[in-house]
Amino acid sequence: MGRIDDKTLSISPVMGRIERMVEELCPEGVEYVKLGNVCSFQNGYAFKSNLFKTDGAPIVRITNINGLYVDDSELKYFDPNDYKVKLGNYEIHRNDILVAMSGATTGKIGKFKLNYTAYLNQRVGKFVPNSRYLNNDYLYHILRSISNDLYIMAGGGAQPNLSSNKLMSEVQIPLPPLPVQEAIVEILDKFDRLSASLQAELQAELQARKQQYEYYRNQLLTRFAPEQPVTEYSLGEIADLRAGKAIKASELGERDESHLYPCFGGNGIRGYISKNSHQGKYPIIGRQGALCGCVNWAEGKFYATEHAVVVSPKNGNNPRYLYYMLEVANLNQYKSQGAQPGLSVSNLNELKFNIPPLSEQASIVAILDKFEALVNDLSQGLPAEIAAVQEQYEYYRNKLLTFKTKE
Repeated sequence: MGRIDDKTLSISPVMGRIERMVEELCPEGVEYVKLGNVCSFQNGYAFKSNLFKTDGAPIVRITNINGLYVDDSELKYFDPNDYKVKLGNYEIHRNDILVAMSGATTGKIGKFKLNYTAYLNQRVGKFVPNSRYLNNDYLYHILRSISNDLYIMAGGGAQPNLSSNKLMSEVQIPLPPLPVQEAIVEILDKFDRLSASLQAELQAELQARKQQYEYYRNQLLTRFAPEQPVTEYSLGEIADLRAGKAIKASELGERDESHLYPCFGGNGIRGYISKNSHQGKYPIIGRQGALCGCVNWAEGKFYATEHAVVVSPKNGNNPRYLYYMLEVANLNQYKSQGAQPGLSVSNLNELKFNIPPLSEQASIVAILDKFEALVNDLSQGLPAEIAAVQEQYEYYRNKLLTFKTKE
């Protein structure tokens, strides 16, 4: 389990204490009750999107709920003076538990861990547990354990829609005595704290490696060996640039046996598709949208849409070298202005670059590939470490939240 074990979390003594408490306080089993009997629910308010502001009072939308907490990186805001209704019922405070009621995040739970007041948008719900019977954090872990069930209850599919009445009347939860709930929270909260600490540690390590990689990449691509001649070429002289072909959105899907090949669009991979338009190793430039100019690397069979430009090297130039070269060129600065920013192939062809001989290109690529591998290894290791914590959390959560039912 990676870096995690029972000793690290001091779980065993607490587990034993919980087992003794259950035997003493509820020897005949634990009652399962309808959620609505021990908790009330507050639906959100229909804030008007045309009145959203860049600052003011924050609004929590379904997109801000990530399954663990409320992500405040893309909050919208409003001016209370724009509304004549009293909004006190829609306030969100620290440790409030929210749920997404529709959309792609339906059923996901998020605890509000921020130290300010925010407001519930429509299709976001807030649980208000009765503290006489139900511990707030115990409810949080219970709801996380049934997130998939809530999605199924909402209908699943393309348009899931969770009913608050159905949620309160049909969901049943185990309700041991409050001391047992509090002891369970003690263990499960440790996993949350450990996961957050581990993620911060690994992210810091990853960021340090990325900065080191970017420094050496920039140095290698701008300072060539003195004995090597460097010549300026236009991009069109050293590579053939061609945009791909349009597809229908219905042709895309998740990666499976019917959708084997990555499909590159204006901002990278859009999804997977059943056919390929190219095979080989190529840099790809996104040429449409706010992020146009992003550079991706394609290897093997793939499909390129009309918003992706496939860069095919000429005269033996190293495709991997061109990828690194274009990656640091900040191509977004050359985009057209307007509602739909873009990069034209003709303009890309005219961009000038200093190009070293092929042998120097190969040497630079060998160095940068090693650096990138170090960064990618840690990037891939990061979710693996976090997944290990999550796996143990779910194991103990299922064990702790499973009780003999009281007859």
